[in-house]
Amino acid sequence: MLAENFIVKGKAFFNTTDKDRIKAIKSGAITYLVTEGFENIGHNPQWYNFGCIQFVRRMPKASIRLGLTIKRFLNLMTDTEYKHAQHMRELLSLRDEIVYEIGISIYQSKFKEYEGTIFEITVRPSVFFKLRQAGVSRNIDREQYSYIQTECTETITNLVHALSGYLIEMPKPLDALIITKVIESLETFGFKKTSELLKKGRSKIENGNTLEGIDELKGAIEDFYHEAVKKIDKMPLALQKPEENLNIIASTGYLDRDLKSLALNSQKAVYSFVNNQSHPRKAPDLITARFCFDETETVMNYILERVFRYKIRDAALPINHVEKEQHNAKTKVEP
Repeated sequence: MLAENFIVKGKAFFNTTDKDRIKAIKSGAITYLVTEGFENIGHNPQWYNFGCIQFVRRMPKASIRLGLTIKRFLNLMTDTEYKHAQHMRELLSLRDEIVYEIGISIYQSKFKEYEGTIFEITVRPSVFFKLRQAGVSRNIDREQYSYIQTECTETITNLVHALSGYLIEMPKPLDALIITKVIESLETFGFKKTSELLKKGRSKIENGNTLEGIDELKGAIEDFYHEAVKKIDKMPLALQKPEENLNIIASTGYLDRDLKSLALNSQKAVYSFVNNQSHPRKAPDLITARFCFDETETVMNYILERVFRYKIRDAALPINHVEKEQHNAKTKVEP
């Protein structure tokens, strides 16, 4: 089972944008989690580039094997290696369902008609880090998986209730958040590679690796338009030319004339952004990365529905000479 399947996310809303009030809520979150056995490690830019506080569980010192102590004494391992070995032993001593890390990203947003502040809470249990860092193999049955998810869910709901917040998104496993309806539709219509790239990319941005996430999005855009052209029996251009491939689809009359430029400009802007090869490359923040995925999936969904599900073509558009000959042959009246 993938480590990402154990991550749980939820969103809480606070009906205030007042800086002092938000500061007090943040302070309350820190106080509550410290009393629950966590340590505040502050802002971790690896995960988000906007307001964020990170917590890890305080760990009792695990006993180190004598062999490792001797190796360290003889300078056969560095201090970093020794500390890592100690961390691994502490981590492996935890039960799988114990929450090890909590991240809270904070940003202003609107919920229904109310302006306020969102606390987006991400919980990672110890089993996530065992699979990721320690390379531990786990055969987890459905009952145990459900128990781990319940522990993570309760951690989020208890924190929100302690802060008198309002849960606007109930805690869900990360895999339930990254598999969108568009991703499912892509698989239905035979765009399996595109679907997998979008899933991988969404998983990476939700785990804080936005740079690698948008690289997956770049691959998804290239693959989708290349394959879409082939599926309408046209000759696609190179993978690295998704705008031109989208133009081929548009030229066949499948896109509404009034919306064609909107779709083209949208994908051109997103592809230009994710294809930025400037050095050093700057990782986008989570909100920007999500926007790129959402915008791309909106255009993809429009094409899936109009071209492949309903096969709607604008009859008013001029047709090329091949299609004209086919059209004339079909409509020719025999004497």
